[in-house]
Amino acid sequence: MAYGKVVWFEKGEVVNHTHGRLQMKVSAYKLRDCEIVPNSQLGYVHSAGGLWEEAEIRFIRDITPNSSKPRLFQRQSFGTWEWSFYPNKLAKSVLVTVIHRCKYLSESNNLRLTRIGPMDVK
Repeated sequence: MAYGKVVWFEKGEVVNHTHGRLQMKVSAYKLRDCEIVPNSQLGYVHSAGGLWEEAEIRFIRDITPNSSKPRLFQRQSFGTWEWSFYPNKLAKSVLVTVIHRCKYLSESNNLRLTRIGPMDVK
């Protein structure tokens, strides 16, 4: 598996932020024609004075969380995402990693690890 961006210029807008939970509306440009490998999403949170830590990630009101957005040369909504983490912390920034299967690559190397973020919490 190789590292390669499928999504560019990601942006997060805070919907709700409490100790241990953050909801953001996420938008970005998806410039490569790649599909999400089901259940490959991992969330991470960076809190004040801390390191990056793995966090539970959910896609709010998304009935197809393992589906992919189409390749599009304009910003599109990726919906509302929710990170859950240690209850006594507030997030400074968050990110998600996703494994994509890209159709245009050779069969022996068609997986890409994509990092969406980091997105600052403002």
